[in-house]
Amino acid sequence: MLTLSVWVLMQVCKVIINRLAVRVWGTVQGVGFRPTIYRLAKELQLTGVINNNGEGVYIEVQGEQALSFVDTMHREAPPLSRIERVDTQELPVVQGEQVFVIVASEHSTLTSISISPDKGVCPDCLAEMSQPGNRHYRYPFTNCTHCGPRYTLVKQLPYDRPFTSMSAFPMCPDCEKAYNDPEDRRYHAQPVSCNVCGPQIRLQTFEDVTLADRYDGVVQAAAAIHTGKIVAVKGIGGYHLFCDATNSDAVARLRNGKHRPKKPLAVMMTHLEQVQAYTAGTEQEYGLLSSQERPIVLLSKSGEELAENVAPDVNCLGVMLPYTPLHVLLLELLDVPVVATSANLSGQPILTAYEQVRAQLSNVADLILDHNRPIVHPCDDSLVQIVGGRRQTLRLSRGYAPLILPLESRVEKNVLALGAQQKTSLAFATGKQAVINPFIGDLNSLDMQERYEANLESDSGLYQFKPGMVVGDQHPAYETTLLAQSEAEEHDLSLCQVQHHHAHILSVMAEHGRTNTVLGFAFDGTGFGDEDNSEEHIWGGEVLLADVEQAQRLYHLKPFRLIGGERAIKEPRRILLGLLLEYFSLDDIQEFQLPAFRTWAPMVFNNLYRLWQNPSVSPLTSSIGRLIDAWASLLDLVQETAFEGECGMALERVAHGQGCEYRLQVSENGLMDCSAMLAQVLDDLHCKPVSSVATGLLTSVATLVMDIARCHPEFPVAVSGGVFQNRFIMERLINQFHAAGRELLTSESIPPNDGGIAAGQLWYGIHSILQNR
Repeated sequence: MLTLSVWVLMQVCKVIINRLAVRVWGTVQGVGFRPTIYRLAKELQLTGVINNNGEGVYIEVQGEQALSFVDTMHREAPPLSRIERVDTQELPVVQGEQVFVIVASEHSTLTSISISPDKGVCPDCLAEMSQPGNRHYRYPFTNCTHCGPRYTLVKQLPYDRPFTSMSAFPMCPDCEKAYNDPEDRRYHAQPVSCNVCGPQIRLQTFEDVTLADRYDGVVQAAAAIHTGKIVAVKGIGGYHLFCDATNSDAVARLRNGKHRPKKPLAVMMTHLEQVQAYTAGTEQEYGLLSSQERPIVLLSKSGEELAENVAPDVNCLGVMLPYTPLHVLLLELLDVPVVATSANLSGQPILTAYEQVRAQLSNVADLILDHNRPIVHPCDDSLVQIVGGRRQTLRLSRGYAPLILPLESRVEKNVLALGAQQKTSLAFATGKQAVINPFIGDLNSLDMQERYEANLESDSGLYQFKPGMVVGDQHPAYETTLLAQSEAEEHDLSLCQVQHHHAHILSVMAEHGRTNTVLGFAFDGTGFGDEDNSEEHIWGGEVLLADVEQAQRLYHLKPFRLIGGERAIKEPRRILLGLLLEYFSLDDIQEFQLPAFRTWAPMVFNNLYRLWQNPSVSPLTSSIGRLIDAWASLLDLVQETAFEGECGMALERVAHGQGCEYRLQVSENGLMDCSAMLAQVLDDLHCKPVSSVATGLLTSVATLVMDIARCHPEFPVAVSGGVFQNRFIMERLINQFHAAGRELLTSESIPPNDGGIAAGQLWYGIHSILQNR
């Protein structure tokens, strides 16, 4: 029989102590990762060390449960972190080590980018805001490591307070204590502050008179909005214009001031119950709306109605919930939906500074609800929708960007991608990461071009990034193309130019980590075609056999002329006339007596016919986007466009019920021809409801994709381009592929529109380098 002392000795001998080195890459800095690991180590009775460095987070853990630490770390990681890769290595045991410690960040050369996007306020911070006596009571800037601003306030890496716009606000003793306590959720939360020491609110007139400050400023701003006033409100990444969304006069005045006559306006609502009173959403859609990213979500209208001019002539409403403490305080006082649109004039950059608002919006807004925390990086609201059960990001920005994609192999040369002309963004690759930065906008004005170049400069400084290769579009007149060429020449960089529609397909491939050949459908409004094509330079209905090196054009829409070029895009009946003239005589078209042409005299027809005959002013296009514009005109839904995508949205609004059956014909030489379909539609307009015709027309796009995909069963199918933002088309397309058991790659995190072009260009550049090592 064993003595007690021998039994104890045997049990002690069974205890195995291990020491493990753990390197973690991803979004693991500035998100509460180190204090989480600290608490986890204490719970597991582990000793060791953790610190941030240029590659991410480095951890050493020692103890009986060291080998199970990594699995536990994955389960218990803080909500804003994203672990991309973990490497482990066994180390010799350190004798006599008693504690687990957090050491200061290593300010070394950066090889890993890990800035978290800005996130909505968390439940713990919200609870403190409602507690009288708490130092964060009604404080509009409360945050912790689980929420709040990140990207919009950091000036350079590493992400430490001296390198953020919070450096001007010394912490009070209470905030400093929380900041230095690993057991506190505000440990090393760089924007930590409170009513005593942090930024503050003030309500200003455009004459620079302060009406109220702190919470009283919020109260008076809410009262002003209730009376029909428009207030410019400073948020995380820029100013919004707020007005009562149930007050049609206030909405009309805002539209007039912004020069935005019809484009739907986003609405912010107080809470989910209010959203449900105005919309019919699914559990998935409402879950996305309530997520900490707090995007604008497109939801079907239902129930109570807002002012008719908030989102006229569309069946969806763009809705978001409050995402900053300031928004929460303001919306609680209002308790009505408010228009929350970016504070800028149409076509101009979002405003980020008080003096900009005073200078540019005095004829739009009545008051300014301002604060004194500077915005370092402008950042618009993200826009998303759910189609076929999949998230589709239409604007990649606050909450989701910077979007970081891990790479399997290290790029030996940094790559910079400059995007397109519309909805542009910047993207770059360094080390083993690809970074897609937030949406910037359309580069059609000098101010937008200056904002774009300022973003390029600030992001280069933020990430300490020097490119070795620059990638751009092929369009000779795009600002991004010209910049790519000048950057390459000035700094002796490698230059790549990627065909626009190839870049669309590459963006989907990048999101899904694909490099092998796909059958890619790139349907959009406009894109510069192959340089070798002598006349037809405006593409937009392209089916490509594509990989990361090249793309072969297999099919395309039979081209037709845009009468007057760019002017036709604003006047869809010109597009319709150009389409009809491919198949009918001018006399036949006039005899059709279509509603689209009812105001045109014979002289107008003759003048436009002469323009149609002149290739220099009426270029050929193979664009599905322009074909959809023609359909909207044919059905007399839109004859003059007020915003991009209006025609597709108009068709979607009326499409429902049993649709007519239409099919675009595909010829042996790769032409997608709508002639027979067009003749059938012209007959059906006399005897079928517009809803049935619209349903059939939109369904024909999904059917076309499926028909061509059946001819190439050996390749996965990828779809991209603005046409695939259409909810009606995408729902049917996803359902058809699901029923056929066929793989369909769609844009989910990266936009399918031109906002994804930079990502596609980057994917091309990365693999150009990897293949030429």
